[in-house]
Amino acid sequence: MRIVYLLLFLLFCACGSQIPERKLFIDQRDSLMPVLKTPLLSGDDTIPDERILALYINWQVLPAENPVAGTYKRENDTLYYTPYADLGQGLLFEARLFSKTRTIVKVIGTPVKRIILKGPRTVEVIFPLNKTVPENILMFHVLFSQPMENDEMAFQKVWLLDHDGKVKERVWRERSYWTPDGKHLVLMIHPGRIKRGINYLEELGPVFEVGKKYTLVISDSLRCINGQELQKEYRTELNITSADRTIPQLKTKKIPDLEAGTQTGFLIMFNEVMDYGTMISDMYVIDKDGNIIEGKVRSEMKEYGWVFSPVQPWKAGIYSLVLDNEVADLASNRLYKAFETKDLKADGGDRTTRIKFQVK
Repeated sequence: MRIVYLLLFLLFCACGSQIPERKLFIDQRDSLMPVLKTPLLSGDDTIPDERILALYINWQVLPAENPVAGTYKRENDTLYYTPYADLGQGLLFEARLFSKTRTIVKVIGTPVKRIILKGPRTVEVIFPLNKTVPENILMFHVLFSQPMENDEMAFQKVWLLDHDGKVKERVWRERSYWTPDGKHLVLMIHPGRIKRGINYLEELGPVFEVGKKYTLVISDSLRCINGQELQKEYRTELNITSADRTIPQLKTKKIPDLEAGTQTGFLIMFNEVMDYGTMISDMYVIDKDGNIIEGKVRSEMKEYGWVFSPVQPWKAGIYSLVLDNEVADLASNRLYKAFETKDLKADGGDRTTRIKFQVK
């Protein structure tokens, strides 16, 4: 009897071993339109195609809940799947083949587009252009010749050397800000090292000392959007004057009439150097209906002056120059309040400055 049971067991195993296994094949000759295929098994004619074969995109390591839409075709006892459209570049996907006992998963990726940059990979300029700055300056603006990687830790590759050539520690707010085009890096000194009466300042001391020179160093290890490093290191010297804790004053009270059909710009003046970042983003022009006029802002007169020029020719009408709440000087003193203030009311409401002018 034992011999009979043994023979039956061996026969069962032999039959089981002959049950065909599913196999998954991936054709990636078109890297953005891979084709998944698997030989069909007996009984597959009753199973929906998407319950046999599917493709899922990986979002932040985890696969999406729903598969990527595509077309299915059964031909020569083989099931084919092709996505409806290009999968995109630099993405990961999971190809899945389902069976009753297990799911076969293969990870595939699409190639990253190689970005070719023309021209030099350098720092073009650092604002403020005027390198005599107050000891409580808050921000520096670094402009690059090429789009850069959006690296929030870029501040770690920017150093401030003191008058003895030693690196100052914990200077920057620990996050770097980039404009959408990737060419403008905003470096903010930790506010706790500027505002008085904060423990952070008392423990480490001020960043700058009046009357001394410092060197701002932009490392060549910063990378462009295509992964290439800058071609050279950039250095600029800073001369430090006493802290600025006063509200800046707009000296321009009237904008002369402009001529329709031209792209003539106009100049406004302040009593001190203004912050580049706030001027290019928070100085703008609107028409009588409140529509923003596309334009460009540039510095003049050693950054005491700022020019607005329209991208398209002026049309006749009434316009307003707007200086928004954020417009500030190098020490982040705004037009309506100083950086250090105990006047809580000064922080609320619309504090914009407007000057009307006419285009004839």
